[in-house]
Amino acid sequence: MFQLDKWYLDLVTPGGDVVIGYAARITWGSLRFNFSSVLESPAASPASDRSTVRGASDPTESPEGIKWSNDALGIAGTWAGSAPIEKRLVDSPAGRITWRCLAPRAKVAIDLGGRTRIGLGYAEHLSLSLPPWSLPFNRLLWGRFASERHSVIWIEWTGATRRCWVWMDGHLASGAIPTANGVDHLGEGATLAWTTGRDLRNRSVLDWLGAELPGVGRRITGRLDRMHEHKMVSPALLSGVESEADPGWAIHEEVRW
Repeated sequence: MFQLDKWYLDLVTPGGDVVIGYAARITWGSLRFNFSSVLESPAASPASDRSTVRGASDPTESPEGIKWSNDALGIAGTWAGSAPIEKRLVDSPAGRITWRCLAPRAKVAIDLGGRTRIGLGYAEHLSLSLPPWSLPFNRLLWGRFASERHSVIWIEWTGATRRCWVWMDGHLASGAIPTANGVDHLGEGATLAWTTGRDLRNRSVLDWLGAELPGVGRRITGRLDRMHEHKMVSPALLSGVESEADPGWAIHEEVRW
């Protein structure tokens, strides 16, 4: 039996500082544990991250927003804002992937190490009962854009199957196409684009898992041991929606295996 519940919560300040939190619960046969991590990337400094299996707790939802904290990591944050989006990405005899965006465009305040960061952010929950070796793709593009007025989210995978979903302001944008530098054909001439960015992560997932979670790392074999994650943050512009382009920040990634 395999079951993964993973929460991803992020923040980008107006100046480009990034904080990303992860909370996960994993059941894999006899292996059961909770796990949390935080990535911090100041605009002018290299990214760093820390992980723990202590003090792990799931984010909580209320009408006021999402709250998450982990004392071992010294982090506590709130994500308040927009209506959630939910999509069953895979529903097969082998298992399911259910994705729920808890806050596509949230006002966020995070206290990390005694310092408060404020900005716009995003939060999602992924529930996966499909074993990793049965994933129907070997390349994933994912990203989110948030500004004062708009949000764009995209998920695309290729491999044994190709699927693509893009949401703009909470509505599915059929025909939209993620690219290496943005998202085209959002409808009514709208386009999301970025030209610069910086790395948040660019690494072998197995090397990281082996160091942080040896019990999981030892179980990953076959094509998954080649999994590589490249996550970036970029200033971005959403054009074609209003008379002036709308600036914001995009966090986007490519995962291959």
